[in-house]
Amino acid sequence: MGKRTPKPEWFVCETCGKQTRALRRDVLDEHYNALGKTPLWNCEECYQQKRRERLSQPDSPDPSS
Repeated sequence: MGKRTPKPEWFVCETCGKQTRALRRDVLDEHYNALGKTPLWNCEECYQQKRRERLSQPDSPDPSS
């Protein structure tokens, strides 16, 4: 009997519900701190969209300061 190849793990994007093999989350970035927020894991497309939206907003003071 040959070796069994393990099935790749699939994850679910918490924004759109898409199944994917990898998820992303920004925690710290310039003018952004999500350490105190509930984690939200995104597929690549949702991650990029949320990042574009966040970066297009005018700088606002960090509420954790």
